[in-house]
Amino acid sequence: MATNIFLKGYLSYIAVFCAFLLSGCLYSTGHFNTGKLLEAGQSNTLVGIGKVHNVSFVCPEGNDWHSYSDTTGYNCLRSRFDGLPSIDSGSLPKQRKWETLPKIGFEYRLGIFNAFGPFLGADFGMHYEAPTAPISAEFDIRIGFPSPKNLDINHTLSAGWGIGLWADNSYFLEYALSKEWKKFLFFSNYRLTYLATQAADLQRTSDSLRFFRNQKSINQISFGAKWDWPEIFLLPDFIIPQIIVTYPIALVDDSYGYAYPKTYLKTSSWDYNLGIGWHFK
Repeated sequence: MATNIFLKGYLSYIAVFCAFLLSGCLYSTGHFNTGKLLEAGQSNTLVGIGKVHNVSFVCPEGNDWHSYSDTTGYNCLRSRFDGLPSIDSGSLPKQRKWETLPKIGFEYRLGIFNAFGPFLGADFGMHYEAPTAPISAEFDIRIGFPSPKNLDINHTLSAGWGIGLWADNSYFLEYALSKEWKKFLFFSNYRLTYLATQAADLQRTSDSLRFFRNQKSINQISFGAKWDWPEIFLLPDFIIPQIIVTYPIALVDDSYGYAYPKTYLKTSSWDYNLGIGWHFK
């Protein structure tokens, strides 16, 4: 009996830990939507690597600078000689600091329907990526549209959601189109994300004893190319280099709590990725 109770408690801790790991609030910056559907029963697996650019706001280096809060938000204040902070000794807004971090992602897609009604078919996808405070899990369904007359293109519309951190989730719509040329598939896509409430915003939750929601709209556009390789056992079947632009960005740093100046949020970031994938039929 005691053993069963112990095991149940142990498993509950594992479940909570796993839920936390897959509760990243940030959007992904390494998703590879080429706009070309998979046929029913076909699948592919992709591993993505790249760089992600995060921004934070800090005071100048040196022990004589401290964070200072007033009606305009959080600023930097220079200390007096006796070590006590004083607004008379000079203040300035926090400085923007960019950091470049390595990232890794994993995708799996499965074709679930061939042509039905006016659509060419549908497939389902899962995407996991880190670091996104800490790891994001996204799921989506894509439907394909016929190519307009005299235009030999692929284009799809996908709808999906990402697991957020306790208060709410992220939701997104994404349109992608591509053009094939020999062994290459050139593509572009646009994603509009209704981003989950960020961890920094949740400070109000502890203050008011209720979940505080502050979701934001995030725009992303990417350009890339898929290059198919000969199918050789264990070796990748294709690679995808990609560039993605995000505007506005969400801040990882929570030193401002929920008092981020709005002007700080209106900035963009460029990220680049390389996807390595395998087809399965």
